Amino acid sequence: MASGFVVNGLGDLDSVFQPGTRPGPDCGFKTVGGVDLIHRYQTWDGTGGNQAPATGMYNAIWGLELNSWFQKLTSASIVNPISSGASVFREVITPGVAQAIISVETNGLVNYTVGSDGNWYGPLTAGIGNSYYVQFTQSSGTAVTGVALNTWHQLTSNRAIVLSAGPAISVRTAVVNIYISPNASTIVGQITGIAMTAVCSTDA
Repeated sequence: MASGFVVNGLGDLDSVFQPGTRPGPDCGFKTVGGVDLIHRYQTWDGTGGNQAPATGMYNAIWGLELNSWFQKLTSASIVNPISSGASVFREVITPGVAQAIISVETNGLVNYTVGSDGNWYGPLTAGIGNSYYVQFTQSSGTAVTGVALNTWHQLTSNRAIVLSAGPAISVRTAVVNIYISPNASTIVGQITGIAMTAVCSTDA
């Protein structure tokens, strides 16, 4: 029977990796028919031995061989992989400039102007962004500034977008989305429909 674990764009793991056995402890991620997945396929041992994926795609998932991939899944996980409806608000008194900011940070944190919306990866891990990419898109509203939209940015540093209003009295709104990927292609986490509002007023 198939493993039942389907990788976006690649299909069931049974169609990607050759069947085989592997010595060592279970990975603890998932079992199929009582067999831990790490013992279901032939995997790369790092020296060129036992490197026999069915379609030559052992390195196509997260840029890692299968054993490392499962270990990554069991050691930590992306938090709230699909969510929506968040909001970001900032108001200042003219002639100041209000800036509503969304920052996706390299340690797994998501910051919304003041405080934190939560984690895109947990537990928080220094430098975990080195293994991930973020993409911001905009659905509507005043154009945001910051990192380029519709582009994958490796999270080797914090990446942010900004919606500004002011110094004249004004209200600016935008709706944006965040996508997380391990390989600048496969989306493994997303926050969609984030409402951003920046207000420059006479009475903040």
